[in-house]
Amino acid sequence: MKRWLRTPQRILQSRRTRQAALLAVAILVLVNGFCWLWYRSRTYPNTTISGNNIGNRSISEVSKDLSKISLLPVTVTLQYKDKTTKLSPSELGMRVDEAETTKMLKTKRSWLPVWNLFSGHKIDTYIRVDEKVYKTAQDKLAQTYRQDATNARISLKDGEFSIEPEAAGYKLDEQATGNTIVLALRRGQNVVQLPTTTLTAQITKDKLTANLVAIQKQQTISITFRYQAKSKKLTSKDISTWYVVADSAYVLSDAQIKTSITAIARSFGVIPQNTNEAVAASKRALQQSEALDFTFVPMPASKTFTYCVRLRGVDASYQAGLESKLKAVYADERGWNLGGRVSYVQVDSGCSFTVWLTAADQMPTFGSICDSQWSCEVSPNVVINFDRWRFASTAWNNGGGSLEDYRAMVINHETGHWLGFGHRNCPGAGQAAPVMQQQSIDLQGCTFNPWPTSGELDTLKSWLNI
Repeated sequence: MKRWLRTPQRILQSRRTRQAALLAVAILVLVNGFCWLWYRSRTYPNTTISGNNIGNRSISEVSKDLSKISLLPVTVTLQYKDKTTKLSPSELGMRVDEAETTKMLKTKRSWLPVWNLFSGHKIDTYIRVDEKVYKTAQDKLAQTYRQDATNARISLKDGEFSIEPEAAGYKLDEQATGNTIVLALRRGQNVVQLPTTTLTAQITKDKLTANLVAIQKQQTISITFRYQAKSKKLTSKDISTWYVVADSAYVLSDAQIKTSITAIARSFGVIPQNTNEAVAASKRALQQSEALDFTFVPMPASKTFTYCVRLRGVDASYQAGLESKLKAVYADERGWNLGGRVSYVQVDSGCSFTVWLTAADQMPTFGSICDSQWSCEVSPNVVINFDRWRFASTAWNNGGGSLEDYRAMVINHETGHWLGFGHRNCPGAGQAAPVMQQQSIDLQGCTFNPWPTSGELDTLKSWLNI
């Protein structure tokens, strides 16, 4: 086997290679040693802190100047979605720890000294946090950056029920927020996207579907009310008014059903004695998906008064409005009809009393007790002052009373005089004024009230022996 012999030329070349390598290593060691010695107490070139160039400077010198360098922004902008809060670092309880920051100048560098000459060095500012101050700021942020989840709910619009789906909310991730802000400040950032956690809704759309289907089915049930020749078949929109909200859903309400039925009966001109039976039957019909055809039974009247309607010094166009208001007030269960046991019937002649709408300057023609300022009663005449009818009174208006309520009050007040009542006084501050109190003039500490009080109604019952 042929052996290769190293020639003197090859030996010389190998020796030179080793020498060159050793020389390179020696130079590298010397350069790194020099860099280490020169920069052990200095910053390397291309060193910055919070955007400020502090390269190739004595660390002790930089340390003294840290207080002069703007290491923290004047304000920090905290953001999440469309919400923004601006706070100063001091309001967050955060400040620069210059001693710890100085240490980072010595430690944040490559282990190979010479490499530091060519690489950049971004020094993070060391932040010290005052926990008490930060906790106060964080509590306020937690209130601002919170949106509760929205539960799904059944809604009603124009007689139609539908489900509004749930929506997730959010709240501040308090554990991560402090670290997030500190990290941003260390890196010289002045805008921080706050961390949050998701809040989920407790009531979801699928939990309400069965309730919605049941309500929509109930709206299709045939419900009809009758009195004599009059009848009304309810629409789905009519039935929709019978429900009230309960825990994001809708349930049938006895009170709403009664209000609706009472209004229907009044439109028929009847006060039924079987209202409660109508409510129970209506509710049962919907719950059992059965059609209902219900006939009202009128309340037996034990006393009937007739009245005529006349105008004096007032344009005839106002008569229809007066008649309509009188009919509504006299038929209202809150008024002098004692729950339907007293009837007030309008006739053209031969009436028990006459209701007049009279111009202010014509009021004294009914007697000396009447003047141009107020309404009055001179049996058998119930006289409504036209000015009061149109404008109410200063005391009433200043108290926020409505014109329609004033008209109801003045009808009940003057009719009360015809029934035999005199004036009454306020029974106590904050209580409803008796309808026979002169509310147009002075409330005496009571609150406005267009209707007879229970005491006044009891008095009328005893007079009429009802």
